[in-house]
Formats: sequence, structure tokens, C-alpha cells
Amino acid sequence: HGLLRDLDNASAEEGLGRPPVKYDTFPLNDLSTYLQLTSGCAYSTSRETMAHIAGLSAYTPHIAEGIGASARNEFLCQSTGAYDLIQPQTAMIHGVGLLPIDMQLMASAGSTLIWSPRSNISLYGDTARVVEYDRMGVPIAIGTDWIYSGSMNMLRELHCADELNATYFGDHFSDESLWRMATANGAIALGVEDVLGSIVVGHVADLAIFDGTMHVDHRAVLDATPGDVALVLRAGMPLYGEDTVVAGIPTGGTTCDTIDVCGHPRRACVMREVGMTLGALTTANAGQYALFDCSGSPLNEPSCRPERDGMGSYPSPMVMGSTIYSGMTSATDMDGDGIPDAMDDCPNVFNPIRPLDMGMQADGDMDGLGDSCDPCPLVAHSTSCGGVMPGDRDSDTVPDTTDNCPSVANTDQADADHDGHGDACDACPTTANPGPAGCPATIYSVQNGMTAVGAHVAVPGVVTATGDSGFFMQVPVADPTYTVPDDSGVYVDTGAAPAVARGASVRVDGMVTSTGGEIALMSTMVTSSGTATVPDPIAVTSTDIATGGPRARALEGVLVRITAPMVTDIAPAPGAGDTSPTNEFVVDTSLRVDDALFLVAPFPVVGESFASLTGVVALRNGNSKLLPRDVADVVGGSPRLASLTPAFSYARVGGTGVSTFPMPLTLQLVRAAPSDTFVPITSGDPASLTVMGGGVTVPTGMTSAPVLVTGLTMSASVMLTATLGTTQMANVRVLGAAEGPTSFTLSPTMATLAMGRMATFDVMLNVPALAGGQSITLSETTGGTLQTMVLVPADQLRASFVFTAGTTPATGTLTAMAFATTQTAALTITAGPPPHLMINEVDYDQPPPPTSDSMEFVELYNPGTTALSLAGLQLVLVNGASNTVYTTVDLSVAVDVPPNGYLVVGSTALLATITADREIAFVAATNAVQNGAPDGLAIYDTASGTLVDALSYEGAIMAATISGHTFSLVEGTALPAAVADVGAGSLCRIPNGSDTDNAMADWSDVPNSTPGAINM
Repeated sequence: HGLLRDLDNASAEEGLGRPPVKYDTFPLNDLSTYLQLTSGCAYSTSRETMAHIAGLSAYTPHIAEGIGASARNEFLCQSTGAYDLIQPQTAMIHGVGLLPIDMQLMASAGSTLIWSPRSNISLYGDTARVVEYDRMGVPIAIGTDWIYSGSMNMLRELHCADELNATYFGDHFSDESLWRMATANGAIALGVEDVLGSIVVGHVADLAIFDGTMHVDHRAVLDATPGDVALVLRAGMPLYGEDTVVAGIPTGGTTCDTIDVCGHPRRACVMREVGMTLGALTTANAGQYALFDCSGSPLNEPSCRPERDGMGSYPSPMVMGSTIYSGMTSATDMDGDGIPDAMDDCPNVFNPIRPLDMGMQADGDMDGLGDSCDPCPLVAHSTSCGGVMPGDRDSDTVPDTTDNCPSVANTDQADADHDGHGDACDACPTTANPGPAGCPATIYSVQNGMTAVGAHVAVPGVVTATGDSGFFMQVPVADPTYTVPDDSGVYVDTGAAPAVARGASVRVDGMVTSTGGEIALMSTMVTSSGTATVPDPIAVTSTDIATGGPRARALEGVLVRITAPMVTDIAPAPGAGDTSPTNEFVVDTSLRVDDALFLVAPFPVVGESFASLTGVVALRNGNSKLLPRDVADVVGGSPRLASLTPAFSYARVGGTGVSTFPMPLTLQLVRAAPSDTFVPITSGDPASLTVMGGGVTVPTGMTSAPVLVTGLTMSASVMLTATLGTTQMANVRVLGAAEGPTSFTLSPTMATLAMGRMATFDVMLNVPALAGGQSITLSETTGGTLQTMVLVPADQLRASFVFTAGTTPATGTLTAMAFATTQTAALTITAGPPPHLMINEVDYDQPPPPTSDSMEFVELYNPGTTALSLAGLQLVLVNGASNTVYTTVDLSVAVDVPPNGYLVVGSTALLATITADREIAFVAATNAVQNGAPDGLAIYDTASGTLVDALSYEGAIMAATISGHTFSLVEGTALPAAVADVGAGSLCRIPNGSDTDNAMADWSDVPNSTPGAINM
């Protein structure tokens, strides 16, 4: 489409005397020339060659001999057919500058023309020689092109075509022919005539019904006004129609808006189409064309009268001898082409001299009869061209309208199975497959090769698994055709989330495909008919179905189960076509387990064993893989310890069987406990600290439990060691019963912020506060706003407070006082732009398993004193290797970020552990943020097409492509590769919210992540 569209625009504009749009180094006047150029053939721009290209010779050998070597090379190159673009599936849009030889090529190949008369005429003052196309046997479809130069709707386009036919084409086309251009021929042009374009049993019910009380037959459509449209259905669902009729159709009453159309009550079903009411849609498009026009000629509608007289916006029409014409007919110029009838070689058919005609009316065979009215413009004095006839694509004497094989000659119209497809073009002539239905087949025949790749088939089965863009199905065991599990499953590609569930009994109409060696069905239609029993998983070993395994190919698409697999790799190298991270793991050193249908969470660790793994076998990106469907397919094995956190916490002497603080010490298993599971925990100093019960019992179905301790004597650090499959350790400091803090720190110690902006500060005690908490007095000297005291709660180490800058630039000091000591921070208040949402912290890498980067996040921060709207904002993650976006998060789904508030974008696992003002989740929850070298992220405003904030890490991204625009993600000086988030901690702005537009000054790598809280 795009290729030929460019060809059309260039050829039409150059041929009609307008400057060429895309090809400015040579005249491009017909399709044959374009084929020569794209095939690498030599060409010349000499006047002789231009004459040859223009088609005056009609490529006849005796004229070609006199043109010269360059032109002969072009002729020979075209004759060899290098890179033939003209095929049955080709639809040529506009085709203004093509010649009879090109039309013959299209007709013989079964190609079609898509004609946009109003747009052609308003842009060029002329249109395609459609009478020639029709005589040559090229099917013609009609379309409006774009609104700026074309018609506001198809009715107006048909009016234009009808007017041209009556005034300028000598009524060449019948009413039915014009009607077919908007119906059946449009379906032919798009290659969907087996589904659309005709009212036939088995076709999609796309129907438009018109009032026939004033005009009958096809005239009811050609002469229709908006008020004459009685009903429009798509796939049987109402889009528009008479008020009472639409109201009586299911879903037509509650989801459709009433509207008066030229005095007729109508309903328009807009909400279902665009998600807004008719009123809202009209308001959103204020100032554009009205929805309809009752006058018969919409205001400012582009003209449908062909004219090139130099009076309008066209350049001088006198180009290479072309005709001046106004399009007005007269007694001496019946077709209005500017050539008197006495001199016109087609006095009844509009055929002015175009620039490509080189000063004379087009007459390819030079028999004195112009191409536009010549029964055969390629053979002199002939009354017929033979070959393809209008309305009979296969030239078998049976009109296309009644031919059961319109593209394959079959005069006998034999149809043994009476399905409407003639035997000559029926892939299964003895088995009925009416309408768009495929030939009956089975999953077995598809998988074992009995049904060939490319075949259009109808295959039954039961759905065993569903994904984002397709589903798997198998032959039900109870089905009479079932024999063995081998070759009994297949993947169905629906291109979008399928509308079927596991256990549905379905029939799939589609094409057999092979992608990377995996046989699949490319679905065109899925029909559900009740439910069926999903086959039990087949017991196999990992090596059976691993890449190259003895049963890997035979069991593709089949539900299987492996017993007692052990995880041996949690980061296998990406296969061909895979992108990192793959979210895959390997069991038993050979079989990959993929997340295409379900992501196993928590992510496995090396050495972990499962009781069983169930899933569907699939060949993806060069590897045979197991695809679990849900949590029930992942049955944990022997319990295994994942973590003992936090790494350091506190207890007090005298506390018996209590949690540690400020965060409670918690034991975490890799997976839910299959039964009550006891995990022993030993104390490195039992005289100072003991664990209640000597360990922790994780209840059935749970993954964690708190560790309760008893403090006996003071100790700076007691190591606790938990063991279950692996060993995890944590340290606890035992404080005296009345031991409290004696000092504190204030951070940051320096803050520069614009007027009216906020900065968050943090006070940290040397040990947790006693009962009642620890108060710290606050003051500042810049005239800003600050609370007078901040309280660190009991058993906590820190507390945060907010300073709001005043309305004038200033310098001064923020002072915190406690324990008879002071801590200060230097304040600088500057004039600056209004606050904006900023990227404040990024954690894209975590320590080794079991975390597996499952706790990644991006923290956004509002440093201002008013809430910030997220409307139209996106968080985009950019791959530095390709400078392209690999993940987009729509921030507008969240509510406004409050003053000094945070929005944390991260995995579900992470969000469950924090309390933030606002939070949403990644689509890909685990290992979603790439690890640099370099990579980047930005907040993108879709409304203005600008970046709100950006960060490039582990290197500089200077030319990222976001929504078609190019941006640098570097603010000031880029962060060097050494400033990176490696393992524990994160990259963050220090001080919190610091934004000097210099990444080197604002960002640091820190050892502790703080999602939804002040950066430390």
C-alpha cells in the first residue's frame, strides 16, 4: 500500500504538471518505469526516454527501435519482470498516471484499482482513466481518500462518481457497476470477498439499508442523502439507524444516542465505538466537518468538476502541451475536456492531453481512436482486447456476480459438495466448507504434516491454556478421533486476548503456519460450542521435551507434567529472538520453563526442587519450553529458606517472646509451605538473646512467619542463624531496658531549592527511641515554612519532616536540636520554574537469588506545594542499545500526586512491602528494568510531546526515540558508568528531590533503597 501509494502520488503529480512530491530526479509517469527503477535497471532522463516512458510507443518494438540504447534497456528490463509487484493481492490506489499497457498488466494479474475521484480532481484537476481500466478488465473499488481533499462520506463519493459518469464518461458505467465499486469490488480489493461485500449465508453481516420509497434498486443508494440511510449493521450489531428499529435491537437501546438527521429520528451507537457519547464526540471535533449535511452539497466540499485552466490554485496547466480546460460542457465540447468535438478523438469521453501524453491525446495503438473510448487501446482498429473482460476476472464467460470461482476459469460451475465454492477453486471439493469456512481437518493432520502449511482449515478441539495473544487446544480424549497424545495439541494465534476459556469446546477457522519451526493455526474465526474435559497432563521427563528431546516435537501444544524437577539455572542465555530479561529458568540442566502464560512467583532459586511442574510444551525462539498456566501448575517440593530479614534489628532486655524493631525480624520461605514447617534458628550468644521455641513454624500455605526473641543481657550484636535447605543469617543488638538514644544526625546537610518548592529532611537516632518517642526541635532562618518539632516514634530510628521554601530568594540555616546538641543544614532559596514531577529513585538491580530483580522500582516525586496531575503522562523505559522504548507505563491511570508525595512504580511483590501515597504496577512485574550500559527512563508528556524529566544511567543516551521524536536523556553531565545500582541499594537524588538539571550533581548510588520515602 505505502509503496504503491508513493508511486501513485509521484506519478500523478509529475504526469499532470505539478512538482513531484517524492521523486525529484527523474520523471515517473507509469508503473513500468517504477518497476524498472526498483529492480536496479538502468534508466535515462533524455527527452526520447521520457517519450518512451510516457507511453506514446505503447512499448511496440518498431517504435522502441528508434528511441535509443537507454530506452531499449528500460524496455528489456521491464519485459524481464524483475521484482514483479503486480500480483492478485495488489490493490493500486488512485492509478492516475497509468497507461493501457499497465492496465493490461493489472488485469492479467488479477489486480484491482481503488479510485478516489473527488480527491483526484480537487488535487490534480483530473482523475484516473477509469473507463480504460474497466474496458481492460480491472475491477474498480471506490474510496474517499482523506477528508481534506476527498468526500466527507461514501455517499458523497458515490455522488461524485455518478456525476462524472453522466457528464464526462458518456454513462459508461451502469448504476449497478457504481454500486459494486462501493460493495463487492471493495471486498475484492482487500482480498476479503469470501467474508465481506456480498449478502451471502456465511458472510459477515455488514449491511447498509436505504430508503427505497423515492428511488428504486441501485438508485436508492446512488441518490441517497443522509436522511435516506435507514440502518447500518457491522457483524450484525447496530451502528446507526432509524430510532425505533435500533431501539428494538439488543444493545441498541441503552448504548446508542438519539439524533435528528435531516428531519428523521435516528440513533448512533457511538459509545461502543469510541468510548464516548455522541455529544462528547461532537464537542471533541468542533470546527471540523459536521457529522452530515442535508443540503446535498456540504460547505467547503472539494470540487468534483475536472478543471485545469490556471484560474484556481493549480500551477500553469500548459506543461509539455497539455490541455487547458474548465470542465464545462458545451455544444462544441460535449465532454468538457477543452478539445473541440471536431478535433477530439473521444468526443463523448473526457480525455484531455496530459503532460505525459507529450502534446497529443493518448492513442497507444495510433488508430485515431483515443484510448479512453477505444474498445482495445492496445490493438489498432480492434473491437475487443480479448483476455480479461469487465466483470469476468477469469474470462470463463460466467459473470463474477454469479461465478462460484471468480478467479479460476470453470465454465461448468461444478460444485460437488454444494458449498458455494466451485470444485476448481475448492481446496476440499468433496467436503462442504461454505462461506469463509476452512476445509475440515484435525489437530493430528495439522501436526503430522498431512495438512500442509498454508492450508485454510477448520479444526475442532478443547482449550487447554490461554495467553495474551492466543490459546492452546488438544483433541479431547473422549473424541472419536483421539488415538495417542503425540501430535494431539496445537497453538492457535488469535493476535489478541482470546475470547475463550480453558475447557471450551471450539472450532478454529484459520491458516496452518510454521513460525520458527513451530506448527500453529493463525485464527480468522473461533466458534465456541459448550465445554469439554481438558485432557490430563502426560507424564514425561525433562529430557523428553527439552530442546532436541525425543518427544519435544510430537508433544508441542500438549499438556504435560514432570515430577521432582530441580532448578539448575535462573538466568539462561536468551534464545534467538528473545529479549533480556527472559523470566525463564532451567530445570534438570535441560528444560526451560517460560513465563508466556504464567510467571512463577516467587521466582525460583538454584537448587530448589518442585514436587511437579505442569504446563504446555511449546517451541519458542529456538528452544522447546514448558509453559505453566497458573499457580496450580507449580507444586513446591521440600520447603526451602529464602531470607531472614532485616539484616540488622534491635531488641531490649526484658522483652519476652517479642518482635525485633524498628522492623520485625521475619523468616521467608521460597514458596508456600506444603504443611506446617518448622525452621530452627540458633543464637550466637544464648546468654544475651534467645529465639522463642528455638525457631519458627511457617503455617501451611504461608510463605513467612515472624521471629520472636527474648532479650537477656545487653549485647552489641548477636548473630541468629536459620537453616532449611540453605542458611540465612541476621544480627540483633540487645539494648538495655532503659537504654535510649544519645545523639542524632540530620540529612541532607545542604539543600538548594526554588521558591515555593518543598524539601524533605530526615533525622536519624543512634539507637531506637524509648517509649513515648524522641522529640527534636526545629527552626530555620530563610522565611520559609517549617514545623517546630519532629517526633521519632517509640522503637523507631528515624522520622522525616518537610521544609517549604518562601516566596523570595534567600540563604540561611535549618537547625535541629536534641540531647543538648544541634545539627544544621545550609539552605539556598532560588528563583526557578514551577515544580514538576521528577524521577527521584531507581532500583534496577538487586542482590543474587532469591530476589532475582523481583523488587525493582522507579520512584517519582512531587517537590511542590500543590498536587500534580498525571494526565497524559507516561513513564518510558529506554534501551540504550537501540535507543528505543521497551516498556511504557501509563501514569494517567493514577490520581494526582500530593504535595511532597511519592508515586512508586514497581512489581506487585515490592508494592506489598511499602506504604506510599500512590502506587501502580509494571505490566512485567519481575526483572522489568534493564540493567544499564547504558539504559534510561523518562517522564513523557503525550499532550505536548516533551520530556518532563529524564535519566540516563551507566552511560549517555543522547538520541532516544520516543513516540516518533528524538530526545537526549542526559541532563547536564551524564552519570559515569561507575555510578550505578549494582546489587543492594539504588540510584537516587541526594539530597532527596534535588534537581539542578545536572545528573552528575543530583544523582548518587546509595546502599539502601527507600521506595516511597525520603532518599538516604
